[in-house]
Parts: sequence; structure tokens; C-alpha cells
Amino acid sequence: MELLEDWADDQPSIDLAALNVHAQLLSRVDRKYLLTSEQAFDSLRLLAVQAESRSEALAVLSTGPDALSRYESVYFDTPGLDSFHQTARKRRRRFKVRTRSYLDSGLHYLEVKTAVARGVTRKERIEIAPGLAGDMDVRALSFVEACLADAQIDPSTAARLRPTITTTYKRLTVLQPDGVSRATVDVGLAWNGQGRTIRPAGIVIVETKSAAGTSPLDRLLWRGRNRPQSFSKFGTGMALTIPGLPANKWTRAIRDVREGQDR
Repeated sequence: MELLEDWADDQPSIDLAALNVHAQLLSRVDRKYLLTSEQAFDSLRLLAVQAESRSEALAVLSTGPDALSRYESVYFDTPGLDSFHQTARKRRRRFKVRTRSYLDSGLHYLEVKTAVARGVTRKERIEIAPGLAGDMDVRALSFVEACLADAQIDPSTAARLRPTITTTYKRLTVLQPDGVSRATVDVGLAWNGQGRTIRPAGIVIVETKSAAGTSPLDRLLWRGRNRPQSFSKFGTGMALTIPGLPANKWTRAIRDVREGQDR
């Protein structure tokens, strides 16, 4: 983590408003990679060198004193784990409900993500008070009910939702040298659920976000024989912390996480 922090401190910075001007990316292609800290650092270092050689811009998002921002997400599910099973089996209509806290800025949101057709997803969110980051009041419950109803999912599901698993991590956000693509680098990931805490040391999650389909970082990673894979903090964390749940499409990610724990 120290290598990434030192690298980020040496890069030009950009604020959130400027980042959104360059790379709002309402329609985009996302790819996720599970790397070691060394692989992530080497890839970003090469990306910066490439940018400099081509007189292109690379910048790191700055939202506070540190380049890496602290995040906490609390995921909600029903007693029967409807959200998990729908996600694992990639049901045509599925939902995900979470609170997301930006710990350094003190902002907290309730987010509802629904899949309404094959390949079409919708994410909506509202700001909430700090004390509700792991719970829902009447306003929050009404918001979730409305989002589910809009997606033609039974709105009564909202009343059965309970906090199920919590993730914490630090995130570095980079504006890539093409000036329109982003990349996020999540480090220090930890899952807490069912009385268990899993902290895969050395695992870094890199996600590229590009309107063009392939970003400069994607091409660098591919040249290094790193391939994108299916990964979900929610799904992978649930399968790791609750014995007996199907791994399904996250089998490779779970193997990589467990290997990271053993390093």
C-alpha cells in the first residue's frame, strides 16, 4: 500500500468536478482485475511513464489530505439471501441495496441497483444521515420500495432487508492518459459478516472504466498477461463469510482471495 500511496502523492491531482468534466462516463465498459500490490504499482508506474512520453495527462483524484480515500459499504439482504442468489445466478430481474460511506468527506448514501433487462441496470441513491449508514428509517425504506417497484420487483421485499455484510477499503481514482477513461484501485479490502472478518493481504482490485471500450491501462495489463475477471465485493464476500453458499461465477476470485490470505 505504501508504494501506491507514494506513487499517488507524486502525480498531478484533479478534483471531483474536473474529473466529471473529463470522464463522467454515464455509458461505459467496466473491467475488473485482481492483482498483487506490486502488479498494481508496476502497471500504474508504466502508465505514468507512457503518459509523460506522449505528453498526455494523468491525474489522481484528490478529495482530502490523502490520495487514497476511505470507503465503507453495508450490504442488505433478506433472511433467505434473495439478493445474493439473484446476483449469483444472474437473474434477469435482480437488486442490490447498500449504504456507502465516504469516511474522509463524511458523506453517506443509500444506493439501490436494479437489473431490469438483460444488460440494462439502474442505480439510484439518496443522501442519508451518518447514523443510518447501517440501518434504514421510514424515508429510506420508502425509497427502496419505490426503486424496487419501478424495476417490477416486489416492493414488500424492502421491509425484509437487514444488514448482512460490511466492506471497508481505501480507493485511489485515476484519470487515465487518454483524458476520458478512469481507473480505480482498491486496497486494504476487508469483509465483516456473520461474526467473521476476512482481510486478504496483498490483494488489489483494479477497475477500468472507459467509454471507448478499451482504456490505456487495459492495454498495459493485457500486455502483462493480466485478464479481467468476474468480481463482486458483495457476492465474493458473502460466499467467503457464509459457509455453503455457491461460489458460482466468483470461483476464480475466491481462489485468488484465499491465496492472498495465505501469502
